[in-house]
Amino acid sequence: TIAKKAFSEAKARNISFLIGPQSSSELTAIKPLADASQILVVSHSSTAGSLAIPNDAIFRFCPSDKIEGKAMAKTIYDAGIRGLVTVGQNDAGNRGLQLSVNDNFAKLGGQITSAPAYEGTTPDFPAVIADLKTRVSVLSVIHGEAKVAVYLASFDEAVAIFKLAANEPVLKGVKWYGGDGVVLSNALAADADAADFAIATGFFAPSYGLSPAYESKWKPVAMRIKESSGIDPDAFALVAYDALWTIAHTIEAKFGGVSTFDEIKLAFAKQANKDAGITGPNTLDVNGDRATGTFDYFGLVKDGSTYKWVLTGESE
Repeated sequence: TIAKKAFSEAKARNISFLIGPQSSSELTAIKPLADASQILVVSHSSTAGSLAIPNDAIFRFCPSDKIEGKAMAKTIYDAGIRGLVTVGQNDAGNRGLQLSVNDNFAKLGGQITSAPAYEGTTPDFPAVIADLKTRVSVLSVIHGEAKVAVYLASFDEAVAIFKLAANEPVLKGVKWYGGDGVVLSNALAADADAADFAIATGFFAPSYGLSPAYESKWKPVAMRIKESSGIDPDAFALVAYDALWTIAHTIEAKFGGVSTFDEIKLAFAKQANKDAGITGPNTLDVNGDRATGTFDYFGLVKDGSTYKWVLTGESE
């Protein structure tokens, strides 16, 4: 894979610290290499619970799917939903989100029916839609249509799913929610049929949230990034900024001297737990993942002849 190739190139250059990769699937691919090579890897956006492993070479500066899934489950339940159908792509990140939402929604007292994960490489979306129709219909009989919803953990393939679901009154008649893999998707905003379905079903998805309490720290950095690149950085980009500074502080604390890999990991965790970055406290849990976090919710609106993502709410 590209991730493995990039890691091997970094290793050949005697790199000791890496920031990234973005997805949990990529991180899963390079994890054995990182552990064997004793290269400290800090992902700014991987969430898969399967990667929440103590004492390995992987650290993550965003909350894991356990935290996101708990937040989404509570938001969905608090919206009055009592029957939830979940489905997602069969990759580490999306599968972890689906399972986390399942577990947390059930703990709140809701009824879950979990559809089989579909393969990202050879998806059979008509079959996925047919299965969702059956599951939604069953829950609607039990709870009533207004109290039933669908949670989709996906990437841009949500476009294809939404376009098919738009032709099914059973699926268009309930609320839809998503995971962080599709939030702010340009592909979804660019497809009128999929975007119209998202609007009709009140669809929104979470992105790791930036705390207003730290706006005086992250906003100037975000503005400088926008001025240089023309791109508005999301929270994950600013988390990468914090990761870089934590690496710098770790090296500084060790005075650039030679240390064992275990000592470097301990020093990194100490620096992360010591101070807050521009995105807030970087406190890590026992697995080396960010221990806390809130989420901003984004949905689509129509703006003239185009569609755009807007902030619609936030988790507690």
